[in-house]
Amino acid sequence: MMDNVALAGLIRDIKANGLQEPIVLWEGKILDGRNRLKACERAGVEPQFRELTECVSPLIYVVSANIHRRHMSVSQRAMIGALIKKHLQEEARKHREAARVQKTSEQMAKLPSGDGCGPSRDIAARAVGVSGRTVESALQLLRAATPEVVETVRAGKMSVSRAAKLATEQPTHEPPASAPVPPTEARIRCCDPKTFLDTVRIETADLLISRPTFDTTPDHYEAHARYWLGEAVAPMKYTSRIFLICEPDIDMVHALAAACRRQAQFECCHVMTWSRSGPARGTPGYDYRPQHKVILHLRGLDAPVLEAKGSKEATTVHRDCATIDTLAERLIRHSTKPGDLVIDPSAESGEILLAASRLGRRALGATLSKAGFDTAVRAGCIADG
Repeated sequence: MMDNVALAGLIRDIKANGLQEPIVLWEGKILDGRNRLKACERAGVEPQFRELTECVSPLIYVVSANIHRRHMSVSQRAMIGALIKKHLQEEARKHREAARVQKTSEQMAKLPSGDGCGPSRDIAARAVGVSGRTVESALQLLRAATPEVVETVRAGKMSVSRAAKLATEQPTHEPPASAPVPPTEARIRCCDPKTFLDTVRIETADLLISRPTFDTTPDHYEAHARYWLGEAVAPMKYTSRIFLICEPDIDMVHALAAACRRQAQFECCHVMTWSRSGPARGTPGYDYRPQHKVILHLRGLDAPVLEAKGSKEATTVHRDCATIDTLAERLIRHSTKPGDLVIDPSAESGEILLAASRLGRRALGATLSKAGFDTAVRAGCIADG
């Protein structure tokens, strides 16, 4: 709200010129114009109202309508953009949780369509008139900087870039990278993927590595893939990643790739290969002997960079991983940190879960095979329920 001096000036202006800009209502409540309404009441002028017929996000509307009236720096606007982004993510999470519980078309229709269908970062950036990268820097500042530094940026006394540099220079209390990470528990359940995924809380998982199974005919692969992946993304954070490992079957890869491209929360960024042994050679009945698997890599809209820059492992072709757990360890190291949650809805014999456990990540998964479940428990997984 305005201070008394600014409000007195607005009252004088409305007395002299009338109300130039109507008070905006949304669902019968004042969305923008509380100061104008107060000034009209004190000036004895009849206020004018305008009801919005549609509104993507009330917060974005209020910011867009008022930010040009304030003399703010780019950094101050970026800090507002960071708060908008967090609000949009929370709003989307609540809608998805309601849709998941009720599973009705009415709830699905309430999912925020956004100013377009772009990432929350870009929507927030457009609302405040700065770049998406600047909003991301401001969001990182909110997470890492001290309250004093954040308040200094909000007051316009320091830029986001300068504050981010100060935050990175602050000493941390984390153990050195070379310190050994104690193993954690790998928990596995004997149930189908949907039953397992329904028990994992919304937006709690940092990484999903799995080998989806297709227990149907190729004609139904695409519908099955859409259903499987639609359930699988519900527990994933916006900062998470997904690696789907599948056979080099054209119908299976096509179905999974089509399902991946439909996910608004994730970007399908790589089709990778995992070569397990020597050169391909002909075998009776086949053109070539299949000796690789296909890995589809999906990145959350707010996922950080991979921890593989400058390494020989920074490649889409993985030739030197002899087993699935060796490959899983590599992908887990690249995309998570100790304490993160790794899930596998189709865990088979628990190899991926045990790989995550050895690296100090929390691991949770399920297998439909009783034999696979028993093998996983014997290998070190803990039976979970």
